Amino acid sequence: MSDLHSLESKKIIQKVISAAKDKLSTAQFGLFKNFAEGWFAHVPLHDLQQTSLQQLVNGALSQWSFMSQRSRGEYKRRIFNPNKKDDGWESDHTLLQFVLDDQPFLIDTISTEINRQGFSIHSI
Repeated sequence: MSDLHSLESKKIIQKVISAAKDKLSTAQFGLFKNFAEGWFAHVPLHDLQQTSLQQLVNGALSQWSFMSQRSRGEYKRRIFNPNKKDDGWESDHTLLQFVLDDQPFLIDTISTEINRQGFSIHSI
């Protein structure tokens, strides 16, 4: 990634973090900031630019909330279509959220199965 792309990505990520600040307590915000910086670190600039700021914020807060309710060693998964009534936000895509201890190749395995079933992946 070029320095320019890296700088642009960092600017978008900082906007996401700033937009989430009002939705979190002071204690949560510090942890969320570290989470968001790592979570978005390898997202291609094009994907960040093509997704609205609100969708980036909502996705990050959703994952943050989901993972913050996990016990050590627990495997959590959720597949859902966010809607305003239940989730407070909407997406045109089905979300698959996973929280678990490190398992090499899990993303590759899940991606392969999604494609084998005839579905396509919008973003990882």
